[in-house]
Amino acid sequence: MFACQWHFDVPFGKQKEVVNILEAWSKAMRKSKKLPKEYGERITVGHIGPSPSHFCVEHTVKSLADWEAMMHDVATGKYKKQSQAIAKYIVAGSQHWEILRVVK
Repeated sequence: MFACQWHFDVPFGKQKEVVNILEAWSKAMRKSKKLPKEYGERITVGHIGPSPSHFCVEHTVKSLADWEAMMHDVATGKYKKQSQAIAKYIVAGSQHWEILRVVK
């Protein structure tokens, strides 16, 4: 099992708009028949330490192949509406992925 974390920052005061976009994106992804039963997701924002403008969207997947399939859907435009909506809020140079293996 893997925790795939997408980190990015947004401009001050735009947290609510970004949460709305991410919730719509999550709803669209859950309709996909490709997602495994073990799939999980959570959206977190900075609170103490990290800035409230910092987001982490974590996808829990059974295998890296599952994560790659998700990324393929994003890259080929399946979620084009959502990716275009969020793009204007992501601070340039702030986004990155961290992939963690779940051991327990």
